[in-house]
Amino acid sequence: MHPSVHLAVASNRGKSLVPVLQALGLDGFFELMVGSSMVSRPKPHPECLRKILDYFRVAPEQALYIGDSEVDRLLAEAAGVPLAAYKNPSLQARYHLRDHLELLPLLGWPPPKNEPAIGPLR
Repeated sequence: MHPSVHLAVASNRGKSLVPVLQALGLDGFFELMVGSSMVSRPKPHPECLRKILDYFRVAPEQALYIGDSEVDRLLAEAAGVPLAAYKNPSLQARYHLRDHLELLPLLGWPPPKNEPAIGPLR
């Protein structure tokens, strides 16, 4: 993955977020996982997304939030982060993704030959 690309999860799932991602073998893809039990106010309040932006020290316009619901749209809007709507063409968003592969050009894929491919961050 491009060194300036960071992956995180913002979810309304509480304490079960990390165990669920671990059980699915997905936890290694994310540098930060923020569930509702880690913030005082859940989505659509922007606290979880701001926590992620602060962690990576990026401005909202430098980030991209991928979501599929109105709650996700409200969260992205409140945080000032562009939204990529996943499999929801009716959701107001800067980008619309029909499948995961459509995300790759937004992330600068394919990487230059001297950079590693996408994979777990371990």
